[in-house]
Amino acid sequence: MVTIPAGPARRFRILLRKCRTNQPSGPDPRVLVQVIDGQLHLQTRLERVGLGLTIPTEGDALDPMLVTLANLDSAHGPMPCAGSIDPLRVPENLKAMPDDFLEALHEAWKTSAREASKYAMTCVQLRGKRGEVIATDGKQALIQNGFKFPFQDDVLVPAIQLFGTRDLFLQEEVTLGQVDGYLVVRAGPWTVWLQIDTEARFPSAADAIPRGPAPTVLDIPAMDALRLADALAALPCEDRQSRAVLFVLEERPTIWACSDTLTTPIELSVNDLRISGPHRRVAAHAGNFERALNFRLRQFQFVHEDRPWVAADSRRTYFATAIDHTSFPLLVAPQPPTNQEEPLTALPPGRVPIELEPLVTDPLGEAENLRTLFGEGHARLTKLIAFLKVLRSAPQIVNAAISPVRPLSLE
Repeated sequence: MVTIPAGPARRFRILLRKCRTNQPSGPDPRVLVQVIDGQLHLQTRLERVGLGLTIPTEGDALDPMLVTLANLDSAHGPMPCAGSIDPLRVPENLKAMPDDFLEALHEAWKTSAREASKYAMTCVQLRGKRGEVIATDGKQALIQNGFKFPFQDDVLVPAIQLFGTRDLFLQEEVTLGQVDGYLVVRAGPWTVWLQIDTEARFPSAADAIPRGPAPTVLDIPAMDALRLADALAALPCEDRQSRAVLFVLEERPTIWACSDTLTTPIELSVNDLRISGPHRRVAAHAGNFERALNFRLRQFQFVHEDRPWVAADSRRTYFATAIDHTSFPLLVAPQPPTNQEEPLTALPPGRVPIELEPLVTDPLGEAENLRTLFGEGHARLTKLIAFLKVLRSAPQIVNAAISPVRPLSLE
């Protein structure tokens, strides 16, 4: 009798939920179970996505059988159920992909739309010849390049949350191929089939990049960018979508922030902002600006107050829509210096106290976000340890990275 360990069966069920697109959930799919050459193979499919897992086993060869998803880790072994499924094939020649490919797919999912529209913005586009991964939701777009794909065509596949999970993100070997109308991604023991959409239309993201004869270019120093991203993340608000920033790109460039809680804008202190080009005032969603900073993008271009702003480096191009800067709350006029000390209740520019962080209005959603963030942090620490293990300073660097979360009780 072949039994499926409870741990892998549980992770299989959890990851399958992250394969769902915007299609209605429907009943749980059946799972194809078989043993080949000492390997236990699990495989199932949703409407546009398939998921497979390979587990070492000592059991004898087992003919293919279908079992229910809930019955995978039964103590008495999986029991066959009615139904049929055609096994999905794996390409013979899979191409090795770089470490950041799964991260690119995850960031593409975060950029894609959640609801269907005229264009297939719930999909991710992979451009074979150009080596690009492109996603957009109509308000923001992300172009990631530098990849070498095993195909030359442009393909559209569903955008799914799966690729940001630690089960795939921690895998050292990632490969890519194409077979039977599916794009196939393998990461360690996991295999993902993404159905290629040949009918839908995808907007031309490259053509949407705003261009102008005299753009205003803003450069943000690297260390200030990290502090700026932290300040934006800590802005007090009830609705995260209400956060906004105003770029005052004049002789003395400044960046201001407001939210539904901060009706009077505060200046985000940055030591050495540098601009070139004509003076402008441009407002933007703070979440988009924060995301660009977390991408380690440091140069921002503005071609018009009402056109999207752009941030780019050699691997990423990210741009997002501007908002009406005239609706931004009036800036507080700077007061002349005095000899009186500021009251302790005053907020220094760019500093937001921890106790003013927004209240959690969706505990389950916040818990899922935290779990994802801690999973990504664990994956990054693992890669950092592998990179620094030959250095004597590795323990000190890792301890410095994890010391802020040690006092937390995560049980």
